[in-house]
Amino acid sequence: MGPLWEDATLDRFVLRKLGLDAAQAMAAVAPDDLDNIAVAVAARAVAPDLRVVIRAATMRPSPRPGPCAASASSTTSPA
Repeated sequence: MGPLWEDATLDRFVLRKLGLDAAQAMAAVAPDDLDNIAVAVAARAVAPDLRVVIRAATMRPSPRPGPCAASASSTTSPA
């Protein structure tokens, strides 16, 4: 298992230093949906092919792609 980072960071330098550009996957699981989306977008900037899983507490199914669809490989809801 790679490094575990327990803080939201949007700093691409920090994400690269953590080895995100060589990672197979990452999960954004903060309680705030917008924070998770922002982290996922930053991660995609560092590693465009990275598998990203976002915890979405308030996400509802939508017929059209939204911010989660653009930044996450998959989403999960605790509900």
